[in-house]
Amino acid sequence: MEKIRLLKLLSPKYLQKEVNIYGYHYSAKTHIFCIISILAGSVALGMLFQLPAIFVFVIIAAAVFVFPLLILSMYRKMYEQKRFFDAGQYVQQVLYSFLKNQKVYMALKDCLLVIEEGSMHEVLEQALTHLEAGVAKSKQGVLREALMMIEEAYPSEKIKAVNHFMQNVEERGGEFETSVSLLLSDNSNWQKERYALQAKKKQCHIETVFCVLFSTLLCVGVLYVLNWSGNLVQTGETFHIFSYRLIQLTSTIFIIFNLLVFYKSSRGQETDWMQKGLKRQENLAIEGYQTIMNYDKTAERRKSLFFSIPFFAAAVAFFILQKAVISIVCISIAIFLLFQDRIGYRLAKESVEKELMIEFPEWLMDLSLLLQNNNVYVSLQKSYENAKELLKPEIELLLFRIESNPEDVRSYTAFFERFEVHEINSCMQMLYALSETGNGDAETQMKRMIEGIYEMRGEAQRLEEERVKMKAGANFFYPIAAACVKMTIDMTFGMVTMIAMLGNFRIGG
Repeated sequence: MEKIRLLKLLSPKYLQKEVNIYGYHYSAKTHIFCIISILAGSVALGMLFQLPAIFVFVIIAAAVFVFPLLILSMYRKMYEQKRFFDAGQYVQQVLYSFLKNQKVYMALKDCLLVIEEGSMHEVLEQALTHLEAGVAKSKQGVLREALMMIEEAYPSEKIKAVNHFMQNVEERGGEFETSVSLLLSDNSNWQKERYALQAKKKQCHIETVFCVLFSTLLCVGVLYVLNWSGNLVQTGETFHIFSYRLIQLTSTIFIIFNLLVFYKSSRGQETDWMQKGLKRQENLAIEGYQTIMNYDKTAERRKSLFFSIPFFAAAVAFFILQKAVISIVCISIAIFLLFQDRIGYRLAKESVEKELMIEFPEWLMDLSLLLQNNNVYVSLQKSYENAKELLKPEIELLLFRIESNPEDVRSYTAFFERFEVHEINSCMQMLYALSETGNGDAETQMKRMIEGIYEMRGEAQRLEEERVKMKAGANFFYPIAAACVKMTIDMTFGMVTMIAMLGNFRIGG
């Protein structure tokens, strides 16, 4: 189906239809201008590399095929940027309005007045219409259903967190100004980080374009220098390096490769702006949690050893039979199987830790509201209902430990103790202190906890974004590598050809 769609994109009408999906207009005049530019550019490159018509046609075909993908990539990037702006504006405006009205309906209505016509405006209208109708379609209730309309249209964790927060406040009440301040600060930092990341991607793309141009000119220059050098040798023959099929073929491949590098670099800028550096994988994290909690070290090590023994035996047998390659393959498999339980354990642990960096702060935010009107134990009990599936087993164990031994700090610090998220331990110690001293300073304590967790998430996101930047920057080296290969082939072929011509001249003389 994807191949059929790619072929359909060659049709101007179908391409226009695809662009319209993103809310933009793509005219026939623009399409004709772009096609003429492609033809002119391809012919210019063909003349520069002195390619015959057949190779110029191949370059034109490749460019025409990639062109609609580049157009879609450009409009998709603009579309995602607009969605990100709308999401950030929604979070900011709805929180300020909720702070004033303390009602989700009024906050959404105020937000609708501020946000300009477009996708977000339409979604808000639908949500408000559903609230005004007052008829629930499920057990979740009218309010949750209306907020889910926004979350489904804009699947951002920031929007989900804000909607969840507003719903809890409207249903439970309590002092929430500090929590609003934290959410606004988090939204501001999120926007700054994403804009900075996209600016870095744009810079990497510009550097890649310059590198493509420079590598192309360098390869052309080398060919002309070789051609000039060959004609300095007085052999009685005319030396024209551009006339050889190998040079023509490598030049064509080099041009098409750089075209694909340009497309790959452009495509790297169209990522979903609303997706955070940390990707949510709830189901994987839940499976990972079960793996860690049910992990039997002795049994798993025995199982790994049992699976690896046949391959160790095979490796020895093939080594005796002097089949070195097969022996190495067998011993590699054996070593992997011997340690597969530890590798699986590590991967499962990392998946849980990653998800905790997202879910734990959300749960803390809910808990901070509950602590304003309840003691620690009751707040934990009430927080269970809205907690994510990953957190529920640990909350149950936490409540059981507090019932059994409320005065022991270990009842709190054993929360997710098998996972290396040190901030969780710090927060649980603070909860223990609150339970011992009362809730007089609960707001300040919870603020410190949540700020610490958001700093932890921010650092994790920055590390992830560094990897994204490295991936975007890697495109810079592709044209350099291609140019090195191209120039090595050209220079080697040119020198060998000139030496052969010189040898023939001397023999003939």
